[in-house]
Amino acid sequence: MNYRIRLYEKGDEYQIVRLFKEVYNKDLTVEQWMWKYLGQGNLRVWSAVALNENGELIAHYGGIPVRMTFRGRHIIGCQCVDAMVREDFRAKKIGIPQTEGVFYKLSNLLYDTFGTFFYAFPGDVYYNWGRKAGHIEECMDVPDYRYDCGRGAHASRITHHASRFYSLKPIGWTDQRIDELWGRVEGEIGWAVVRDREFIKWRYETNPFYKHKIYGLEGLFSRRLSGWVVLRENGDDLMITDSVFEDGSLEPLLRKVAGLGCSMGKKQVRMWLPDRYKKGLLSEGFEPIDIRTWMPNFIRFKVAEPEEIRQNLYYTMGDTDFL
Repeated sequence: MNYRIRLYEKGDEYQIVRLFKEVYNKDLTVEQWMWKYLGQGNLRVWSAVALNENGELIAHYGGIPVRMTFRGRHIIGCQCVDAMVREDFRAKKIGIPQTEGVFYKLSNLLYDTFGTFFYAFPGDVYYNWGRKAGHIEECMDVPDYRYDCGRGAHASRITHHASRFYSLKPIGWTDQRIDELWGRVEGEIGWAVVRDREFIKWRYETNPFYKHKIYGLEGLFSRRLSGWVVLRENGDDLMITDSVFEDGSLEPLLRKVAGLGCSMGKKQVRMWLPDRYKKGLLSEGFEPIDIRTWMPNFIRFKVAEPEEIRQNLYYTMGDTDFL
């Protein structure tokens, strides 16, 4: 089939959002697209497109550039998003090998152009395609940790115990203590998006998709910030979309947020954290649920082995574009 691939050019966004609606059956406005791809002051859109002989956009693969700490230095990493191909151009549909399909060639263009540390949290379709095409290898499962607010007695104990030493209060998006906390934990948190005021203001305060609130964990006799969480209400769920905390502060942070969720009448509190925090999550009543989401390792531009990623990557729900 006749098509050509190239990097994004100004104006492509109007066709990109139409293809998004066609493929995912969800609305994406041009304004939302601009926030995602250019909202951090990016001077260049990190995405690749394919167009048929009539100039119609038939495939797209995007990346959100983010400031990261990686192996003790700062880099611009890439969160891969918005992978989509119009149905009549998909390799399976037209009966050709995945490695001859438009998306295989398109994704190679993205990887080769913006070679860096790529990461994503795909569902079944992309994950299965990526393994068949040889673009990704298995790295780690991403469970959804959930706290059941129906445990009334346990919730009451949590709230009482946590209030003895800490308080959880709403704070401002520009609170200077956010940067001070990041400066203290950056060297220990592992490979992570730089979660300073600049990032969280863009990612959460100016987010055109969802409304968020940020809460800070303080000691009772000090205004020192030991941790923070970004929260989003989603029906009966309270989502801990993002979090940063000092060593030793995870458990009290979880207790306070669980107590907050229960007091709000929520059925459950949900969050993502790497496996190294599993013990602390389980001790506070959070149970891992398989939601068929993974963190693969990208082979085309491979910078680390899966085991090294598992040991070092810090992630939360905030590292996706769909939560």
